[in-house]
Amino acid sequence: MVELFQQFIELKALAYFTALARSHLLTCPRFAVRIEHMADRPSYIGMLAAIANAERGGYELFKAWASSTRDARLRTVLNTVAVREAEHSWAFEKRLGELGYPLEPPKTAATSKIVKLAASRSADTKKFHALGIGVKRSTNSGNQEDRLLDLLSDPSIDATTGELLGRFICEERDSGRLLTDAYKSLQRRIRYKKRQTK
Repeated sequence: MVELFQQFIELKALAYFTALARSHLLTCPRFAVRIEHMADRPSYIGMLAAIANAERGGYELFKAWASSTRDARLRTVLNTVAVREAEHSWAFEKRLGELGYPLEPPKTAATSKIVKLAASRSADTKKFHALGIGVKRSTNSGNQEDRLLDLLSDPSIDATTGELLGRFICEERDSGRLLTDAYKSLQRRIRYKKRQTK
């Protein structure tokens, strides 16, 4: 289960940055795509679609986890993050529509397996660890927060899309803080219960 959770988080990050790399490739003069019907397509459309689909998967994951946890305080946080993920997905899908590019669903069914595991009765602590919360990170691991800023590196991003991406980055970071605080709170409650049973 931990491996599948980690796979989802990695896929979510990979979707953003693969789309980002693709957008740079399309705008680089040396590798310019010479296809006439793509001439007017904004270079960041792939990135927006990747975010919309990844956030939809995030909503399903956190909603399933919220339904399975026995901890009422944690459930509140998970529902908050789930709603935020859903709102991100809808906002990016809406922006894609405004730009004239309807959202295409992802071609992988991996998310459904991960959602089933999130809905399982496995310990909440293990699920947090699978998300990378409460575990020691290697000094070589990249900083996800800093990498989020790379989403704004395409100079052709229009003001409306840039505003949406800026809000998305701030809310993703805040969701990370909410989950980290929820993990710490959960651990305090677990330690307290252990002391009470001694």
